[in-house]
This record gives sequence, structure tokens and C-alpha cells, in this order.
Amino acid sequence: MKRAYVMGRQKGAHRPKHQPLKPEELAAIFAGFKFPTDDPLPWLCLIGLYSGMRLEEIAGLRCEDVRTEDGVTFFQVEPYPGHDIKTDAARRGA
Repeated sequence: MKRAYVMGRQKGAHRPKHQPLKPEELAAIFAGFKFPTDDPLPWLCLIGLYSGMRLEEIAGLRCEDVRTEDGVTFFQVEPYPGHDIKTDAARRGA
């Protein structure tokens, strides 16, 4: 049996460039999701697609993190007891 290994990046190494998904690829990914749903996976995917947030940030959202200011609804990403954020720059509205 072959094994898969995850290789860490060397300090200063460049990240590989990722190409955006094509509309037909997105359609294939979301075709299996049925809304409304209590399953968190479709919501994690949709929030990530539209916000650009990290998976850990999305999974750590609370109801009170959904805010509206000046008619714009957004997610406020900030630490709270038991949940840290990756960097100070991650503290933001998305």
C-alpha cells in the first residue's frame, strides 16, 4: 500500500498559484447540496466561497458574529474565550 505524505513549506518558499474554479466546476461541487439543510458542510462551503474566510474562521463563527452596519451584513472575525484567531490581521469583517 502506498502512503501519502504532506510536505511542509520551507521558510521563504513561494506558495503554488491556484487557479479559480470554473463555473461548471462550482456547479458540480454544489449540485449535491440540498437547501435548506441542517448539514453544516454546504454552509461552510458557501460562506468560504463568497467571503474568502479560512475554514477555521467559518467553523468558529457564532450568531453574534453576523453583523449589519450601514445596510451591509458581514461576519465579524475576532477571538473569544476558547477560540483564537490565526493572526492579528485575521481580526476583521468579512
